[in-house]
Amino acid sequence: MENRGRLEKKVGVILGVFLAFLFCFFVSVPVHAQVTGATLSGTVTDASGAVVAGAQISVKNNATGTSRDATADSSGFYTLPNLTPGDYEVRISAKGTRRRPATTAQLLAEGRRNSDDRPSNRVCATN
Repeated sequence: MENRGRLEKKVGVILGVFLAFLFCFFVSVPVHAQVTGATLSGTVTDASGAVVAGAQISVKNNATGTSRDATADSSGFYTLPNLTPGDYEVRISAKGTRRRPATTAQLLAEGRRNSDDRPSNRVCATN
């Protein structure tokens, strides 16, 4: 009789642990990381619409003076993630093109701005 009591107690503990595990498993909610920065991305093309591979993109935060650089890939695409929200001076240069004045981009927290830029005939779009 004493063995039966111990067995029932062990089964009760095991069942309790199992039920606690199931509760935690089904009640848990996935948590996503918070994004506090902004992303500037785009495609650099020339006046004829051809992509400019290897173009140099430089952004400078007007408030802090910090800058970040990127290089356009073979399809002219570039991305600068995790930028501090604020106003930026954007410069794009490429071999064989004349230097253009800097443009200004305002980036918001958790924002994404697409700036398709042509070194000689600038066109910007925001999405």
